[in-house]
Amino acid sequence: MEESTDREAGNPGFCPGKDVVKRFLGFDRLFFPELVRPAFAVICAFIVLLSGMGVLYGLLLLLFGPFGLYLEWPRIFGLLAIPLSLAAGLTALILARIWFEALALGFRINENLEIIRDKRG
Repeated sequence: MEESTDREAGNPGFCPGKDVVKRFLGFDRLFFPELVRPAFAVICAFIVLLSGMGVLYGLLLLLFGPFGLYLEWPRIFGLLAIPLSLAAGLTALILARIWFEALALGFRINENLEIIRDKRG
């Protein structure tokens, strides 16, 4: 609230970063909720990368066999690796989404409890 009054008043000493530093060092509000979405994006990118590596491994097994040996029976593992990598990646994405939603819900509950505490006095 102070930020908007300083901005409206045209205060020459107004610094938007001052509020962020005050919030970060004061421990009045939680800082991590703002990092939930970027952290989720990083986790999703990591899961997609690992799943893609599994698909690539399956394709390489299909083409060349294990260790570059031309054997017929191990190529079945290549056929299994591709759908299993995709299924594992999809499962990991769904579980990551559930985990981060639960995390965000916990932070939202905390914010609502802070609002109730501030209204009481």
